[in-house]
Amino acid sequence: MGNQLKEASREVYCYYLYLQNWWSQLMSGLQRQTLAASLVTSALGRQPVVAVPMTFIHLLPDCTAATFLAQCCYLSEQSDDPEGWFERSHAQWRSDLCLSPEQVRRCVRDCAGMVEVKKMGLPARNFYRVLPEGISTRLATLRPPDAEPVTVPAAQAMSCHREQPQPVTSGSQPPALRPTLPHSSSFKREEQKEKKTVSERVRDDVQPSPPVRAEALPKLLSIWNTNRGDLPEAVGLSTHRRKAMTVLLADCDGDGERAVELLTDAVKEVAADDFWKAKKFGLDTLLPKVLGKAEAYRSRSAVKSPKLSEPLPDFGVGQVVLYRRERYAIEAITDRHIDLWDEQNGSARILINSDDIRAIRPLEVRA
Repeated sequence: MGNQLKEASREVYCYYLYLQNWWSQLMSGLQRQTLAASLVTSALGRQPVVAVPMTFIHLLPDCTAATFLAQCCYLSEQSDDPEGWFERSHAQWRSDLCLSPEQVRRCVRDCAGMVEVKKMGLPARNFYRVLPEGISTRLATLRPPDAEPVTVPAAQAMSCHREQPQPVTSGSQPPALRPTLPHSSSFKREEQKEKKTVSERVRDDVQPSPPVRAEALPKLLSIWNTNRGDLPEAVGLSTHRRKAMTVLLADCDGDGERAVELLTDAVKEVAADDFWKAKKFGLDTLLPKVLGKAEAYRSRSAVKSPKLSEPLPDFGVGQVVLYRRERYAIEAITDRHIDLWDEQNGSARILINSDDIRAIRPLEVRA
């Protein structure tokens, strides 16, 4: 009888140590997750939070576009419209994400195929919705070609917490105890041993990156200087520039020809961008965004411009025009689009190769 009591007390003590270790790990994890929120709450009270997946940041050119896409996903999900349409003005975007109208237009361009914009209502207002199929297609490009699709069970996907021990009732069997020694330090030694074993196994499974040829870097530099247009010239290969080019070649699996093609298309894309010209962005700004800019250039080049039956009228910046029975002023004119703006109707971008370009009519001002 005495031996059974000793054995039972030892098991209870081991279970107590297990629960103590689990609780300390859970509380430390919660403290790390809520540190930023607790700091904001203590200073300003409860504030809205925008959750941005890291994958969106890797998928899009910058964090601004990733935040815009994440917010669109949230608003489209919360919308009462069955198709996910939601209204958002430039003032609301500035209030939500501190985005200027130009930043909103740039984010819409960067999220082409994933976010759809349409003007509806009288007066016309901007409506947005996300395209889940387009987002899934873009996300699939981040998966390695030889990787298998990841399937997560529904029960596991819905659970965002660690597995907790089930309470013991009078009619149920006690849960299986984790084998342990009656010392809390043993848990740390076992976990460190498991982490070391896992890290060694992962290190053995990782394939080494293909070697990067040094002669490919000057060729990439010459691609920029040849197609840059009015953008600043790149002189020399600094340490930061070499690292960025090496990352680009590594993303292309060491294929120098593919890296040259991507960079060529990306340079052509930004060389025709008025925003890049105004800001005088250079090669160092483009290198982390080569994949996105090249994809934007290729998708735009794939669309064939329709043949116009009659030439377009000569528009000028500041000219007052009529567009769909609404009065606008021409804000900007490029070889790709015409930007319209009105204080009541907001802004509108009309593509040159679209049918809507014929809806713009000069407004005759009577003396």
